[in-house]
Amino acid sequence: MNAVDRAKKALGVTTDLAMAQALGVHATVIGGYKKRESVPLEQCIKIADKTGVDLNWLILGKGIAPDGTSTFTSSDFIKIPVYDIQASAGNGYHNEFEVIIDELWLSPEWVHQQGLYVKDLFCVEVLGDSMAHPPSLIMPKDKVLINRAVIDDDGVFLVRVGAALRLKRLQWLYDGRVTLISDNPIYQPETIDPENMGDAFQVLGHAHSKFGNLL
Repeated sequence: MNAVDRAKKALGVTTDLAMAQALGVHATVIGGYKKRESVPLEQCIKIADKTGVDLNWLILGKGIAPDGTSTFTSSDFIKIPVYDIQASAGNGYHNEFEVIIDELWLSPEWVHQQGLYVKDLFCVEVLGDSMAHPPSLIMPKDKVLINRAVIDDDGVFLVRVGAALRLKRLQWLYDGRVTLISDNPIYQPETIDPENMGDAFQVLGHAHSKFGNLL
């Protein structure tokens, strides 16, 4: 199915004449589209606005078709590994192994729009409920996308404290210490001095996005 065929399907027509009438052009114009097997971008936008179809599907044949089926394949996505490192969103879980248990599929366009680089990304599955509260609302079993390129700012980060991994909101203090904050108020903040801890404290990356079930 080429772009002309998809345009006809979106418009609910089967003939060149009917398509021409729907677009307000002469029938010979449609003949030119068929010869090139493409529809000009401005016409595709007009069709998408008129019918509500996915513009990507209309132009490229990839996306959500009018019948609701997806034409994406696995090769259209970037696959981010989800590690079984049991990232703690509670008091911390000790880890000895880092085994890939799943993959998170992201569109290249989204990754680019977010200003991310694939080499900096990995994903962890959350245990614990210390961040299961506004504003983060990171629930147990949520998958959290970690950007290792950002490690020195305030926000929610994956950190290693000793042998334990924790997903916490960090607030850096003027004297170099950092407070680990849970969004769930039942957990008390903890202030530590990274300089005194040496290699026992490490910021692994910023929690950029979460992916989980709807509540």
